[in-house]
Amino acid sequence: MNSEIALIDVFEKHLPEGYGDLCLQLWKEYRFTLKITPTRKTKVGDYRFDQRNNRHSISINYNLNPYGFLITYLHEVAHMQAMLEYGPKIGHHGAEWKSTFRRLLIMALTINKLPVDITTALAKYAKNPKASSYSDPALVMALSRYDVQKTGSFLTELLQGQDFVFQGKTYKMLKKRRTRVLCERVDNCRRYLISGHAQVQVLE
Repeated sequence: MNSEIALIDVFEKHLPEGYGDLCLQLWKEYRFTLKITPTRKTKVGDYRFDQRNNRHSISINYNLNPYGFLITYLHEVAHMQAMLEYGPKIGHHGAEWKSTFRRLLIMALTINKLPVDITTALAKYAKNPKASSYSDPALVMALSRYDVQKTGSFLTELLQGQDFVFQGKTYKMLKKRRTRVLCERVDNCRRYLISGHAQVQVLE
């Protein structure tokens, strides 16, 4: 179980300045366990409820930048709040979770200490939150500007005809569409639609 002092240290390390009080108050209300975990490829955060001992736990990847950490924290707290308010049979990312998450995001936006680009993207995203904050192209691109270590270029930043590596395979960028990019895999000449905000390694 986290202590308040330990959590304050975690929040000072991982959150943007000015958001520790909000996150600490949410913890005080529910007293859940917060775990900072190594990087996970399939998720950046997780909420679990153990019915055997009536314990709530939230885990967040350690390598998120402060704004990504804040959004993920609120995302998972929203799961807990929605489950407690509406019951365990609600949809995982259904209407109950969306309205709960939207309310928390508005609270964060009201504090008004986020960079302008994050605020703009987050305010738009909050109108209809998706299951993953990292599936919203505008929000992903805004968040990526604050990553300490860049993992590559966004696919939408490439020029037509450029070669790149994505998930260990080499592709050629053919044509940008609304949210995806038509690409051709070099080894089999097959065409694929890849998310425009996928991060790729450009081949010179």
